[in-house]
Parts: sequence; structure tokens; C-alpha cells
Amino acid sequence: MQLLSLVALLLLLPGCFSDLTGPGVVHAAPGTSAHVQCRYDQKYEANAKYWCRITSKGDCLFLVRTSGLEYPVKVDRVSIRDNHTLYQFTVTMDRLTASDAGTYRCGVRVNGGPDLLTPITVKVSTGGPNAPDHDLSSNWDSSSIRYLIYVSFLILIGLKTSLLLLLVFAISWMYIRTQQSSAE
Repeated sequence: MQLLSLVALLLLLPGCFSDLTGPGVVHAAPGTSAHVQCRYDQKYEANAKYWCRITSKGDCLFLVRTSGLEYPVKVDRVSIRDNHTLYQFTVTMDRLTASDAGTYRCGVRVNGGPDLLTPITVKVSTGGPNAPDHDLSSNWDSSSIRYLIYVSFLILIGLKTSLLLLLVFAISWMYIRTQQSSAE
């Protein structure tokens, strides 16, 4: 029973382990586009989001950033768009080349504190035995799955609450009808 309570608590608090999550690894072929979705906690909705590349010195070279608004920003072959409804931003890298392979970071600017960062490895390859047929990691990372479980849980609670209210209404109606018929 305690384990069930712990699981329910974890489902009610998605994203409690990290305020910023991403797919970790994204695979793409040369000449195509890579789409990276990074999710953030709703308290960072108005903060600036950015995409940067890790240099050989360990610095993060900014490629594109938002001002905290939802409209897209494009710099060269890289664009970023924030979605305040889903609490995620999407980075798109167009016309990939082998030189685009490397480590990047999704970032959220935090005023008065360190920025939120999550590393993303972009792999650019033509295929082969080790390359996946299709990349699900950018669409179905652990935070996406947790979010889907959370939404399913809320829908289930809503349905159960509706059924309970319907049952209470039916019992009350039957009780009132019984009282009225016995009074006559």
C-alpha cells in the first residue's frame, strides 16, 4: 500500500526531479533537420530560452535564444520556438552536416541564479547498423512519458469523480422518491 502511495505521489509531481529535461541524444541524417524538444517547469514560462553548443574549451557558444515570448527566432540554420501552453521549447537545426554533430545544451535563463541546462548530443550519420531507423528519443523522452501518465491520471480521476457524483445523485433521487411515496 505504501508503494502504491509513493507511485501516486510521483505521478502527481511530474518534472519534480528536474526543472528542465530533454531527449539526451538526437539522431539525424546529413541534409535533414533535427528537432529537439526541451521541457521546463511552468514557473520558467516567461524566462528566456536558448540553445548553445559546447566548445572544445567547455564553454557554451550561444546559437539562438528567445526573449521569453512565444514567437520563433531564427539565426542561420537554427531556430527556436517556445510553447507556453506545453511548457516546452523546440530547437530546429536545418540542413545538417557532419560538422553539426556534437554536444549542445538546452538552456533556460534564471535571473538571480544559475541557468537551467540539460545536455543534448546530436549525432549526424548516414545510417548503418548502429543508427536507428527512426528517432523516437526527441518525441518520447522520459519527461514526455511522465507528462502523458500525469494527464492520463488526471483524466481518470475526473472520470471517477464524475461517476461518484452521478452515483450520489442517483441514490439521493431514489431516497427522495422513496420518502415521497411512503408519505402518500
